[in-house]
Formats: sequence, C-alpha cells, structure tokens
Amino acid sequence: MPWVELKHWDWSTCLFTFSVVITLWAAYEMVRQAIQLWCQPEMKGESLSYKANAYFFISNIVVGLYGWHFDRLALFFNGSVITLTYLPLIVGLFKLKPLTRFEMKILSPLLVLILIGALVKQSLAQEMFFLLSLGGLIFQLAIPWEIWRNKERGVVRVQMFVPFIFSTSVWWGYAAVTHDPVLIWTSPLYLMALATTIAVWMRYPNRIH
Repeated sequence: MPWVELKHWDWSTCLFTFSVVITLWAAYEMVRQAIQLWCQPEMKGESLSYKANAYFFISNIVVGLYGWHFDRLALFFNGSVITLTYLPLIVGLFKLKPLTRFEMKILSPLLVLILIGALVKQSLAQEMFFLLSLGGLIFQLAIPWEIWRNKERGVVRVQMFVPFIFSTSVWWGYAAVTHDPVLIWTSPLYLMALATTIAVWMRYPNRIH
C-alpha cells in the first residue's frame, strides 16, 4: 500500500514521526487512567463519562479504517493504537458503571458504525469520518458536563487530555500538508472542546468524602 507519508520524504513524513510519539504518549496516559479507575473501585468511575469513552473507542476504529482507505499511515497507526488502549478503560467502566437503558440506546447504534466503517465504499468514507468527528465533538463535551454535574472531577485524570491537545495540533498541521478537508475543519473545534474539558476539571476539585 503506497502510504502518503512514505511516498516522499517531506513535511507529512516529519509530522507522521511526531504523531507517532504523541500517540504513544496518549496511549500511556490512557493506560494510567484505566489503572486509576481499576484501583479506585469505590468511586465507581465517578465523572468519567461512559458514553464519551465508548464513542471514542468505536470512532477510533473508524479512524484506523479511514487511514487504511485513504493511505494515511498516521491515521491508521493512531486509530489502531488508541483503540487498543481504550479496551481496559471500557471494560473497567462496564464493570463499575452498569449501563442504563438510555445508554444502551445510544451505544447500540454506535456498534453498527463499526460494521459500516468496515464495509463502506471508499467514496463515502470521508463523509462518514466527518460525521463521526462531529459526533466526537459532542461526546468530548460530555466529559466536562459530567464533571460539572457531579461538581467534582472524580477519577478523571486531566493528564489524559494533554497529549490530545498536542496531537490535535499536529493533525491540524498534517491536514494542511496533506490537504485533508475533514481534519482541517474539525481539529480547531476539538482544541476548543479539549480546552473546555481542562478548564472545567480545574474548576471542580474533588470534595473530601
């Protein structure tokens, strides 16, 4: 497969190398978040949004497929690695926070998206990726909303979001170099959503129980 980043040694190759480092950093922070979740079962995953994490788990599968469809090695690598590191987090949340009927109604269609992402024609993959990216913005804002609702940060680690700020910035630059219209439009919106998440996290420290 002629990956775009490997066709010519240019800015896209440099950005890919940088994105690999940030992806591994994000994976490390996500594993630490999962460890904190599992080590504090008495908090039952407080303020850690099940819906948001489930959505990002599924959407990262589609990100990997999108990278595969369009020969973007950076997206394929990022989607694959982040999907794997979401697994212990999703399993922990499933164990500690039983799904409500409402959450089941939300998550069930998302599982179908995996099949759609795997079977969709290449001509529609870009449109699907754009819709998933917009959905991701909504679910990203579900994280600060849950912190605000509980009036404390619970088991949420703000360090998990820091590498995503760097990675989103890299994707923005990557989009400009590779002329990816989806990332050009969605990256700055994600940066604002991540900044909102960190601001709300800082606003509500944990109460002493």
